[in-house]
Order: sequence, then C-alpha cells, then structure tokens
Amino acid sequence: ADLGGNGATASPSGGQFESLSFNKSISIDDRGRITAFFNVRNGPSGIFLYENGAWRTVSLLRDLRFDGQPVNSVVQLDAANEKLLAVFATGFFTVIAEYANGQWTPIINRGQVLPGGSEITFVTGTPVFNSNGDAACAVFTNGGNTIVMRAADGTFRMVYNIGDITEAGDLFPSNTQIELDLRDDRRLYLIANSIYDKRVLYVAEPLF
Repeated sequence: ADLGGNGATASPSGGQFESLSFNKSISIDDRGRITAFFNVRNGPSGIFLYENGAWRTVSLLRDLRFDGQPVNSVVQLDAANEKLLAVFATGFFTVIAEYANGQWTPIINRGQVLPGGSEITFVTGTPVFNSNGDAACAVFTNGGNTIVMRAADGTFRMVYNIGDITEAGDLFPSNTQIELDLRDDRRLYLIANSIYDKRVLYVAEPLF
C-alpha cells in the first residue's frame, strides 16, 4: 500500500489510503494476511484486509459501535488463531474485541464481572495477546486496579491487584505504568516502577 500523495493506493470503500493512525494499527496473521487501520482521503476510514493481492473492507469507522457508543479510533490491531483482535476507543470507554464470522464481539469490556466479584469499569493501559488468542491487560474495577488474563475460551483469571504488597516486599502505586508480555504458555511478565523508585520485573506463572 502507498499512503498519501498522488500515487496513493485506492481504498475499496472509496478514496485513497492516507495514513496509519497509530504504530500498533497494523497486524499480520499466520496465513500472511495483513490488516490495517487506514485514515482515508476522500472516503471513509476503517479497517482493511490485504489478501490474495487485493484490499477489502473489514469495518468502516463510521459503522462501529459498542454499547451504543460510536468508536472514535482504532488504537491497536493484532491477530491470533485466524481471528482479528482490536482495541477500540469510544468517547467513554475502551473495549477489546475479536472479529470472527463477520462481526466484532467484545472480549474485555466494562461491566464484565471478574472471578473475585468485582466489575470492570474501565480498560486501561495497552493489552497484550499471545498467538493462542489469550489476552492480558490492566483494568479499573470497583475494587481497585487489577491485572487480568482472559483466556481464548473466555475464562478470566485475576493476576495481581495493583497496590497489594508482593511476597518480595514490592508495592506499586495505583497509577503506575505497567508493561506486559504474555507468552504462549500463559506466563505473564510485567515491568513497573515500585513506590521505592525501583524498576522491577515479575513473572506470573500459570496455575491452570
């Protein structure tokens, strides 16, 4: 795809591909298909899939809605198990969804109840995925700030409540920036700054 300028690639929904919105707005799946969110000049912006030498439209931004709210932007794209995964931002919340059989289904969203009984009020930070379609991210709940892992089969696991003292004696402020890395064996690595101004690395071992 050529972006911008006189030789820009034509969009299948009309207009020409102008630019990518974010550095995470492109993905490649195991079959070599490329999916990208393009801002489009003289046409509707959206998510497009490149396959067999041609682009086709997956979803136009103007048509996307979750809980009745229009989507403002596509923050992140990923792919696993021949499913497209995306992080969408609306005016009120962030939703993580997967695309299969021609439709988007939220997999991590506000209102979902976690195993401990708390309810997700907001998805925060940058979610991570592994090649099996498992996802991990930090969420605000009515019980605090929590790191969760959502397995591809829909099962949620509580990983860590931010603000709890770890066995090693580390304590993280509720607004700390956490970097996550989810491996295919469901080991979850996290890096964050503690209240003692130490940058530490932890690994959460799967117990299932």
